[in-house]
Amino acid sequence: MQKLLLLLIISYLITSCNQQTKTPTLAQDKDDQDLIQTTRTKRKSKTILNTEAQKITKHLTIEENETLDFMIDVLQDDTIAKNIEIHTDQKINDMIIYLGTQKIKEMVGNINQVLKAIKNVKIKIQEINDNNPHKTELNNRLEKEINKHKVIIKNAVNYKSFDITKDNTQNATIDIIGIIDIYNEATQAIDAQTKENALKSDHKNALRYLRNALTENNAYTHKQFNCLISNLVLDEIKDMLTNIVMELEHKINAINYIAQINDTTQKTNLNNEIENTDKNFKDLLKIAFNYCIPSPHVAKQNIKKISPNNFIAIKNKAKQAIDNQGSLFAIKKLLDTQQKKALKFITDILQNEKIYPYQKTYTSEETDNLIIYLGEQQISEMVENVVKALEEIEKTEINIQRINDNNPQKIQLNKQLNEEIKNYQQDIKEAANYVSYDLAKINIQNIPITYIVEIRRAAEVQNTIVDHITPYDEYAQNTFNYLKNAIAEQNNSKHDEFNQFILQIGPEKTKELIIPFAKKMKAIGYTKIYINRIKDRNQKYRLKTELENAHQVLKKSIRNIFQNNKPYFNNINQKLQAISFDIFKKIDEQALQIYRSQSG
Repeated sequence: MQKLLLLLIISYLITSCNQQTKTPTLAQDKDDQDLIQTTRTKRKSKTILNTEAQKITKHLTIEENETLDFMIDVLQDDTIAKNIEIHTDQKINDMIIYLGTQKIKEMVGNINQVLKAIKNVKIKIQEINDNNPHKTELNNRLEKEINKHKVIIKNAVNYKSFDITKDNTQNATIDIIGIIDIYNEATQAIDAQTKENALKSDHKNALRYLRNALTENNAYTHKQFNCLISNLVLDEIKDMLTNIVMELEHKINAINYIAQINDTTQKTNLNNEIENTDKNFKDLLKIAFNYCIPSPHVAKQNIKKISPNNFIAIKNKAKQAIDNQGSLFAIKKLLDTQQKKALKFITDILQNEKIYPYQKTYTSEETDNLIIYLGEQQISEMVENVVKALEEIEKTEINIQRINDNNPQKIQLNKQLNEEIKNYQQDIKEAANYVSYDLAKINIQNIPITYIVEIRRAAEVQNTIVDHITPYDEYAQNTFNYLKNAIAEQNNSKHDEFNQFILQIGPEKTKELIIPFAKKMKAIGYTKIYINRIKDRNQKYRLKTELENAHQVLKKSIRNIFQNNKPYFNNINQKLQAISFDIFKKIDEQALQIYRSQSG
């Protein structure tokens, strides 16, 4: 009864194949040879039959010989049922001679029917287009079925008795339900393919998009998709795809527009939007298709109802970006190199979320809109001060770089410059933190660059000392700082006034001012050391106090000289050099005398 059922199923496959393909059932040479060749690659060479065995195989039909060859390949394949020893050529010859023609015919009959069924499925799968991923899936599943039957054949072998081997092979339980399922799926896939081929290119692309959306990540199977298409007539398929066609047209237009955008950030952002929208659209299609199981027509209606407006907004954004691009190009073309550099400095700050994160961060579209709104004239006004700031920063960096590495002022000025650049960037971002582009422009335009200029002057003054008081003179540097601090009296603006004065009088007069005064300062340089080495606390405290008071008097004198005589160098220099250091000499002599007396 089981064999009868098997024969009926196989007959159905053969008949069905002939009706579909008009291929005669015996015209199987190529596919059977392919099947045999697939196995044959697993072993080194074809089995050589001896003369006695060849006499027996001559009485077999072509199909029976091919089936026997397939069986021999399986028995000699060491990759199948590895726990079972392979048959040697001698063993194969002995089996053929022992069984004889009739028993071999009986043994291979069961296998021959399976090979016919496999061949018909292979023919059916071959009709599916190569670009259809379902074809690969079906071929892989068929390969698994073939391997399953190879294992059945090899397990039927009995090494003690060729008769038992023959009976086991002849009566092996052959389950071809999996092969039938593959055949039916292939048939349904061809039906869906036929309908797809009848569609115009836009609907064809939409159908392929739908297939990809439903089957990616194994959300649904190709079988389920083909089931939907098989249950719809061509006009229903076209109707279902209407909105998908429109959506894909919007998507393609958006992608084409995006490709024309020069701004990398805008392009990346819009491409990300395309990717996210595409994912969301596919998710909507999956949800709509969920109704295909109870009713394909309900699924069709739900798919059609999905709005085709998902990509329109992105398309419009991209188109606007291209229009803006043209306007931006026209505006920037009218700017000179320094203005373009300043404008980029501003837009980079406005788009940087790490700079002053509590203030509004612009998108690239918003900075484009700002530029387009203001136009060339107002942009030129807005960047005027920024151009100056960038020039000052560049000059300052060059001057700081030239300062002697041993000079602590180099590190200090570098730190001050970096802090001021950071403050300036924050000022720009805060200035643009308004809905009104006009207000943003005015605010940016009016940001002061006073502190940057002061740092630049301080760096230039340091280079004046380094370049003209050589080799590097520690006392000259200390004297310069002493004068500057005395004049400033903790007032930074006074520091800058002194720097401006030094730059005004020039290097030679600076040298004339500093060197003589530095020699006087050097002469009292050891006073503090002597005082610190005095053991008597009362005397040490008294001399320290006198020294501090003397310095306060000296600083006040310096301050008065500069305040009352600037900007006249000769007056300042004359009075500065005339300052008496007698009090310092007196303190120095006392300290040295006490120090020596305690040492003696």
